[in-house]
Amino acid sequence: MVGLSLYHGGYLSEVMRPAYLAVDRGQHEAADSLGYSFRQKIIRTVGPQAVHIGLPGYGNAIIYLIHNVALVMYIGAADVMATAHLVMERDYNQYQFQTYLVLAVLYSIMCLVAWMIIRGFEMRSPMATPKAASVKTVPMPSL
Repeated sequence: MVGLSLYHGGYLSEVMRPAYLAVDRGQHEAADSLGYSFRQKIIRTVGPQAVHIGLPGYGNAIIYLIHNVALVMYIGAADVMATAHLVMERDYNQYQFQTYLVLAVLYSIMCLVAWMIIRGFEMRSPMATPKAASVKTVPMPSL
């Protein structure tokens, strides 16, 4: 569990670092001119903008985390995959296909729910792109 936590902590830091660097330098200077400490600058000015920029990558990292949690079975921790192996052993490996099919559906549902939550946050973000319906097109003049 520690290894998985360190791996994903490093991965998430590499998602948020470029988002922090993508915030306009003028925002950093504006926070400095207001006399904000580094903590205030992160919480009030730069942090919220960086979160909106890094949200898609952060969502992908959450889905990777869901996928990688199945790996903890190999170190003896009880998770969904370990429970499935216990069920198959109880039934003498009779229902392997059905058990793995149920697991695939379960992981797909977990990833879909995570994707829908992240997508909802992305749509509420001020950095979201405008919808195609609101963009007006100008007809080309005929010759």
